[in-house]
Amino acid sequence: MTRALIVVEERLGRRSAPSWAPLGVALASVANRPLIAHVMQSVREAGAEGVVVVADHSSAAELRRALAREEEGLADVDWVELDAPVGPVAGILAAAGVLAGERFLLHRPDGLLMRDRDALRGALADCDGDAKMFFRPRRAVDPVALHPVPIASRSIADRAGDVVMLDGLFALGPAIFDALGQLDPGADGAGALLEAIQRLDKAPAGVGAEVLESWWQYSGDSQDLLEANRQILDGLEPVSLEGRWPDCRLEGRVHADPTAQIRGALIRGPVVIGAGARIVDAYVGPYTSIGREVVVENAEVESSMLLTGSSVCHVGVRIEASILGCGAAVARDFRLPRAMRLLVGEGARLTLS
Repeated sequence: MTRALIVVEERLGRRSAPSWAPLGVALASVANRPLIAHVMQSVREAGAEGVVVVADHSSAAELRRALAREEEGLADVDWVELDAPVGPVAGILAAAGVLAGERFLLHRPDGLLMRDRDALRGALADCDGDAKMFFRPRRAVDPVALHPVPIASRSIADRAGDVVMLDGLFALGPAIFDALGQLDPGADGAGALLEAIQRLDKAPAGVGAEVLESWWQYSGDSQDLLEANRQILDGLEPVSLEGRWPDCRLEGRVHADPTAQIRGALIRGPVVIGAGARIVDAYVGPYTSIGREVVVENAEVESSMLLTGSSVCHVGVRIEASILGCGAAVARDFRLPRAMRLLVGEGARLTLS
């Protein structure tokens, strides 16, 4: 059996600025689903036969609530609950009893391979190596690598060109538990895990490496979530909604919940529309996610994410590349004297044109 291990290193459920920020990255809404649901779907498509989640008690409860709304979201998930969040080494050791004797994929809760998952599938199926590391092409904004890379992996990665090692994404065999046991007591974090992998590199099986071209990872910026939203929506399959809303024009790939109310609208996919959403006399452009109970009326929205319960009404300018947090409202006020009247939360950003 091969499974994926997700170690949640932060305590979820505590919102921080900006006001649209998720209650922890794993719960961030992307394409109308929590990021953790996308991660679990990705590892299952890569061949993982189950998922093991290591998290503190309160974070595990938050994840269960988020996944309960997902089809098969809680199926084949084993939970290892701790009193406090831990790093990757402590997380792997905490899951040792569940993963004993298995090869597993250690996967970040805040990163996602958008396509070409054959690389992860091959790494899970490979029983010859003790570990496999993953890299991605270097970008101009990347800092200098902070951690040493095992020799065998470095030589493979060097032949692939200018690449960056991915922290928190490894295919690991049962030998990792003995290697971690040789570390100093209490050692944790990415550096400690790499030290253990360096020990495996000296074994006959060694450590392999592979370059992933389509890896995405959240770094705390709103544009990260919008980019993930764009890439996920790019993968939507065409569906037929012919005749469902006869006074609307739907173009391209549009996924809409049957309970959505859409009247007099032009919608150009890829777009997802959640349950109970209401779109009236509006334009919804490509790469937009409309969440549950969202209202868009007499307005234009494109390349944006409107989270649960938010609304955009009677706005005289198209909204683009924006995130509206849960319950947020953007509306035009026709009262005199004419002025802008704003209620803006901590850390929010407005760009006027």
